[in-house]
Amino acid sequence: MPSLEWHAPPACPDSDAVGVRLRALWGEEDPGSESMGRVLGRITPRSGGWLLELTIDERGRRFVRQIRAAQCDDLADAAAIAIALAFGRELHVENGERSEPAPSRRNDSNEPDSSAANRAASEPRVSDAGASVAVPAANSGPSWLSELSFAALAGATLDVNAFPEPSPGLSLEGRARSASFAAGVYGLASPGAEARVAPGGAVDFGLLAGGVRACYLPSTGSASAAACLGVEAGQLRVNGVGLSTSRSLLDAWMAPSAALELGAPLGSVLQARMRTEGLLPLARKHYVVDGTEPVYQPPGLALRFYVGLQLATD
Repeated sequence: MPSLEWHAPPACPDSDAVGVRLRALWGEEDPGSESMGRVLGRITPRSGGWLLELTIDERGRRFVRQIRAAQCDDLADAAAIAIALAFGRELHVENGERSEPAPSRRNDSNEPDSSAANRAASEPRVSDAGASVAVPAANSGPSWLSELSFAALAGATLDVNAFPEPSPGLSLEGRARSASFAAGVYGLASPGAEARVAPGGAVDFGLLAGGVRACYLPSTGSASAAACLGVEAGQLRVNGVGLSTSRSLLDAWMAPSAALELGAPLGSVLQARMRTEGLLPLARKHYVVDGTEPVYQPPGLALRFYVGLQLATD
């Protein structure tokens, strides 16, 4: 049998489980079979299920097969079948039946058509599992590109201390993901909060910003956790209300951020997302009234909470 290298989350079958199933299909061992090829298997979570990518090196040829399944346990049997078929094995089943190889095409002289046989040998094989597709690695492109998926996120934010009072807001985000990494762009609108100034005056603060965010999502099963880094820039709006010399300001806002994000599935393509984010405002202007009365200054560390929904597409 070929050598097997297997990478999978703890909740998924390991290489021993795949090896047991493969030996059951393989039948008798061939002498020196370890030199016949190598298989690399990698399982990653996908929206509503799991993705297995098999990279198969078989006597100088390389194939990439992708198999999707709703349950991670189903991938062990599918992997064993795909590996056995890729190496041209006749599958051994419990009732002793064996699959028959396809008859060779012959030419008019009743001799085997070697060119047709060579073409058939060089073509990728497709396993009985309908979700498995074999593609020559030379034409498949980078594996991360074949795994690329996209998601749209929408939700509500709460800036705890970026303004004089906690301020709700809305956020929209588009995100692309490959394997355990994701990156996206987002927009944020927050009406801000009001700082009272005696007698009877006030200063309103609001924020309109956009940013980029990159996340690492380790494989943890159906629920997920992500560590994210990002940076946002925009405008901080400041309006004086009921003041003798009221005016409006639009000041620059820029803040790098770090966040912890949690997700829970609500369906095959829908997830609930929650995020706790810390921001470091780079411009911390001190706002005063009449040149002397202090109003507000953004903190050195701002805290923001997010709750929303994610719609993912494969």
